[in-house]
Amino acid sequence: MLNYADCYLEKIELNEIGSFSTFTICIRLIINGVLNGV
Repeated sequence: MLNYADCYLEKIELNEIGSFSTFTICIRLIINGVLNGV
């Protein structure tokens, strides 16, 4: 759950900087969580 929360917060902060980069980070966090079985 922390990964999703961090991803959401990161997306808000970096929204103006670059949504694409933030979205990629979001995907990586989610994938890492799935691979870790969280």
